[in-house]
Amino acid sequence: MAEEGSLGVKEVESWLSPSEAGEILGTSGQWVTTLARNKKLDAVRTSLGWLINPADVERLANERLESAQKRLSTLKAARRKGAGGARKSGRGRTKLESGASG
Repeated sequence: MAEEGSLGVKEVESWLSPSEAGEILGTSGQWVTTLARNKKLDAVRTSLGWLINPADVERLANERLESAQKRLSTLKAARRKGAGGARKSGRGRTKLESGASG
């Protein structure tokens, strides 16, 4: 993670604003700022606001994609094994029959 004041202008001129990083990550700029404050993203705070390292945004985007693919794979495997059986057997509700007609 970059330390505040340790990078020159040339080094951060291609860095992203929180809203730009948020667009790439599919989240809000506010959340990106929170990640920067908590040192989950390589970022520097300037007098104009946060600048986010695009390489670190790419890293986080790839981590999120990999995690989503693992969850999807797990869900597909569970469906193949019949984990959705409870839903299948519960299809359609039967009406309680009573002797009275109305």
